[in-house]
Amino acid sequence: MVVKSSENQYGSGAVMFHWFTAILILSMIPLGIYMHELPVGDLKETLYKAHIVMGIIIFVTTILRIVWKLMDNKVAELKTTPRYQQIMAKALHYIVYAMMLGAAGSGLGYIIFSGLGEQLFLADKVVWPNAHDFLPADVHEKLTIPMIPLLGLHIVAALYHQFVVKDGIFKRMWFKS
Repeated sequence: MVVKSSENQYGSGAVMFHWFTAILILSMIPLGIYMHELPVGDLKETLYKAHIVMGIIIFVTTILRIVWKLMDNKVAELKTTPRYQQIMAKALHYIVYAMMLGAAGSGLGYIIFSGLGEQLFLADKVVWPNAHDFLPADVHEKLTIPMIPLLGLHIVAALYHQFVVKDGIFKRMWFKS
């Protein structure tokens, strides 16, 4: 298994970061929506704890992923992709990276400044703060909601390339033996 990327294939390092992050984020979206609507209780506390831990993992993984991307070999653009689509894809990737860091960072800011993190993990009883009293909570919400259609666009574009253009996009972003 080749760790570094080549001109035509992402290496196992980039592939691992991509799919691990994808699984985490695609799990976090329904979890975040569901837990937000729950009444106060044990289930809400448990899901918030899971959301926090996953958010920290996403934050650290995204930083490591960016460092890896800077050190990894560059994969050539597909010859079948028009220049404007290449520019749009690159912009989308940068926006999603920024949103992942911003969402995770603002989520951490909220649990720190509101005291919710300390209460969830150390206190016997949680007194739920009003999230809208804390700017990081508003930032978190304003970043995560638009991230959903952007990730949807990323998925639709990948499916378009795989099944309409048939340029082997999934083969490039999958583990190679």
